[in-house]
Amino acid sequence: MSRIEFSLKTKRIAMERAGNRCSFPGCGIVTSGPRSKSEGVLRIGVASHIRSAAPTGPRGRGGLNDEEIRQPENCLWLCQNHGKLIDDNNGEDFSAETLISFKSLHEARIKGEVQGTYPPVGWVHSLEIHKSPLFRAGTKVYFSKLNLLYGENNSGKTTLWKYLLASFGERLLGKWKTAGLKDIDLSVDYLRPLLTKIRFRVSLSGKIRRELDGKAFAFNPLPIRVICLRDIYWRNKSKNDDRRFLAETLGLTAQDISGLVEIVNSYPYAKVRNANFVQTKEGRVLHSDVEGTIPRLSFNMLSGTEKEKVIIEFATAAARLSGQYCPTLLVLDHPFIIFKGWFDYYSHHLLDPENQFQTIMCIPTQSLDLKTVRWNGWEVVRTLGKNSNIELTQGPK
Repeated sequence: MSRIEFSLKTKRIAMERAGNRCSFPGCGIVTSGPRSKSEGVLRIGVASHIRSAAPTGPRGRGGLNDEEIRQPENCLWLCQNHGKLIDDNNGEDFSAETLISFKSLHEARIKGEVQGTYPPVGWVHSLEIHKSPLFRAGTKVYFSKLNLLYGENNSGKTTLWKYLLASFGERLLGKWKTAGLKDIDLSVDYLRPLLTKIRFRVSLSGKIRRELDGKAFAFNPLPIRVICLRDIYWRNKSKNDDRRFLAETLGLTAQDISGLVEIVNSYPYAKVRNANFVQTKEGRVLHSDVEGTIPRLSFNMLSGTEKEKVIIEFATAAARLSGQYCPTLLVLDHPFIIFKGWFDYYSHHLLDPENQFQTIMCIPTQSLDLKTVRWNGWEVVRTLGKNSNIELTQGPK
């Protein structure tokens, strides 16, 4: 199988989507300009492959066929220096999932500039644990746009994302604060798009110290919003009021849920269509067309899998709206019904450029092909062990 090169059309699309700038975080250098001669043009931009051009390339093919390798979605526009950097050391320092994040982060920034909205751009790149009562010291994990925390029950998956949020401020944790947020020392690399290093320490006595790029701060002023899908109770406690149930599940107000209906209905890749609430004596009942079932069923007439599709659609709509104006993290941490093909079904949905947010999903160990999950663009972090010596490993093995 020969090396697959990008066409001139694909290179041009990648360059224009990148605003003719390097997509590497913190760079952003313009990649073309004038030479000394009146018609001369200096070009330093390169079209780099996310998934490899050659079968034996540094990041593999990821299950993509030849035509998919050629597409602009697989093309990252960089300056010459950073194009070389990502392929040095046989590409081991930059996974395909990380490069997908670089592309999404940069294109979101450029889109905001073109539209004149200039939204704050923020992206969690890594978390390093220097000290923790649960995890092995010296552990560092990297995050992409889609992140799967995967391990046995009680192996620290939920605590891991709580650590991440705690570095931005305990206010984000709300009712999820735990005693595990003591005697810890964490570092977070945050791209905005310049790299900012966050240090968060809590002593056994509860004394908190925060640092940004080595300077102490009373609180972390960097913006980030969290949309967290709470535990789902399939026996809906608010069974006569679907709007209230969705509000409780997503940690939003009932008015917020009403406002999300239009966003759900207008999204071209939504798995749920024509959603609307009908007022009854008991409350507001949701009717919708859920992909794969009879149209216009009420929420309580849907199966568990179909209800999950509705809930995820409202969760992603909330994160999509938030992501247009503020760095946003969508957390999916609940007893999922991982139906066959779940990752094929939702990965493109979550990777779509319109969805300018990161996703962290937690699921317990089960029969799952992690290589296929990574092919779908997910960075996999495995939690191994329990109690005070939990190991974190990156990748499918």
